[in-house]
Amino acid sequence: MIFRRLPQTATEWVVRLQAGPLSWCDRRALTRWLAASPEHLKDLEAAQAASELAQGLGASGRARQLLAQDLWMHRRSSPARRQNFALPLLAATAVAAVIMVMAAPWNSPSLPRIEDGGSAQTAAGQIANYELPDRSQITVAGASSVSIAFSGEYRAVALERGEAYFDVTPDRARPFVITAGGHKVTVTGTSFNVNYLAALNEMEVAVMEGAVRVAYPSNATTGEAVAEMRAGDVILFTPAGPVLNRNLSPQQVAAWRSRKLYFDSANLSQVLAEVNRYASKPLVTETQDIDRLILTGQFPAGDVESVLMSLRQLYGIEAQETSERWVLVRNQTKGTRR
Repeated sequence: MIFRRLPQTATEWVVRLQAGPLSWCDRRALTRWLAASPEHLKDLEAAQAASELAQGLGASGRARQLLAQDLWMHRRSSPARRQNFALPLLAATAVAAVIMVMAAPWNSPSLPRIEDGGSAQTAAGQIANYELPDRSQITVAGASSVSIAFSGEYRAVALERGEAYFDVTPDRARPFVITAGGHKVTVTGTSFNVNYLAALNEMEVAVMEGAVRVAYPSNATTGEAVAEMRAGDVILFTPAGPVLNRNLSPQQVAAWRSRKLYFDSANLSQVLAEVNRYASKPLVTETQDIDRLILTGQFPAGDVESVLMSLRQLYGIEAQETSERWVLVRNQTKGTRR
């Protein structure tokens, strides 16, 4: 075995990827390592670039010429000099070995696969990437759940709770349909984000590429209403009807994949629904007047303290910590938090 432990750095992961197909444990470890920090993906890409540069160096005629000169000088040196030359030669050999490994063709890691009839659930704080039977890819946010049912005529995904980002393989003959409560999103091939707030009966859709057709419950009719969305659109579907969202781009809406949460004039109930997907302890409110407070800001996913600090500074809201949750209240004694 070359690896006695799981890789810990970008360079180690590049070398591991070049060593052969990843095991199931390796794939899971790589997914967790990438999700742990947005910087990890940048580091991995930089290491890949170094690998490609190394490949160019190995093919360089000038590099081979310089190496040949060094070897010729080494052969002509005295035994003592050859002995002194041994250490740098060994070092050069080790570097060459690394270059040879790094210069191998890049193979991206395969994703865990959700088969037809299967499902996936994530715990709070977890972000997971999957491949579907049609090679579409889905990223599932923390505390979320999806299940799939594919056939020769349709591709169906049920978003039972939480949030997911979809990169759908085009197939005009088989529409790709996501259901979330009474909402239904239909596409043939595109990239988009769906955030289903089950407790509020709301769904937010942000379209990165292509077009999306959304059917949603409507109080104005006995059936459902339909909205057509294009790339760049972000719409929140509420029980009262669709609401054009608040100056957020699709990239900001889907920034949770790099563990960043953006809010613009969002109700606190909406904010907490997303924040709690990454919190070790959920934040809850006791009264509806607190739920209706408006919050704008950017928070690292899982950084509960930043959310609590903003609520304290803006509205004088304090948090009472219990063994299981944070309870948000209008504190009469300003500046204390238990």
